[in-house]
Amino acid sequence: MRNLLFLLSFFSAFQLLASGSCNNVTCTDYNPFCANTTYNFPNVTGISAPDCPDYACLGTQPNPVWYYMKVSQSGTFLMNIAQTTGPNGTGTGIDVDYAMWGPYPDLQAGCDGVNNGDAPAQSSYDPQDIEVVGIGLPGGDNTICNHGNGATTPPAAVAGQYYVFCITNYAGVAGYITFNQSGGNGSADCSIVTPCDISSVSATPTSCNGAGQYDVSGSVSFTSPPATGTLTITNSAGGTVTASAPFASPYNYSFTGISGTGATETITATFSDDATCTNSTTYTAP
Repeated sequence: MRNLLFLLSFFSAFQLLASGSCNNVTCTDYNPFCANTTYNFPNVTGISAPDCPDYACLGTQPNPVWYYMKVSQSGTFLMNIAQTTGPNGTGTGIDVDYAMWGPYPDLQAGCDGVNNGDAPAQSSYDPQDIEVVGIGLPGGDNTICNHGNGATTPPAAVAGQYYVFCITNYAGVAGYITFNQSGGNGSADCSIVTPCDISSVSATPTSCNGAGQYDVSGSVSFTSPPATGTLTITNSAGGTVTASAPFASPYNYSFTGISGTGATETITATFSDDATCTNSTTYTAP
């Protein structure tokens, strides 16, 4: 039955391409996820998939949900996708299928690539309730569409790359999908799920010494910092302090030998890989 559905889907896609008419996935359809976290969310029913993408082995694509992942640490990934009638893997299993595209340099490139008909890096159309995704490790199953035999092994992931996923509910039965990383030595960037936030910047100046100079020190407190790049702390009175990833909060800094002018000065902290993650404070120089 699935082989017949695959052939019908292939001829339907050919007709759409020949007519030049199809509908796209919008970038806002993609939900961010961090592979290091176990996700449990309701599946969807009664929804049709956009027909522009190349779904490879997915002969049909009913009730899709779309996700994307950003790699923070280069390496391999092994991820499990399961679908059941109850939350957190409880109840009866429901057939789940998927396609994965990538790698891409950013989400917009991934969105454009999927809509332009890029072939998935991996997919599976098996009639089972658990699927295995592999990046740098075996995953998926290409047997049914004759693109290969069994599992495939895409190249290992590189930090900064993006992957996009389509997960489908073949039977259209209401339930839940769990999605998590089960192996591999790579890690995902969780900041795309929980935005970076610099909650506070403190600054305490000393009194002037005999040379008319003072020091100022303080700390920068933050949550969900970027996994790469630098944290730069700038003093309007002169000087910068730079720290490299990985970042630990709070980060303590100091500036020394600043000329005392009695002016109001500003300390600003900014992450290079997320320019929107910034905060500042002022102090009065002695």
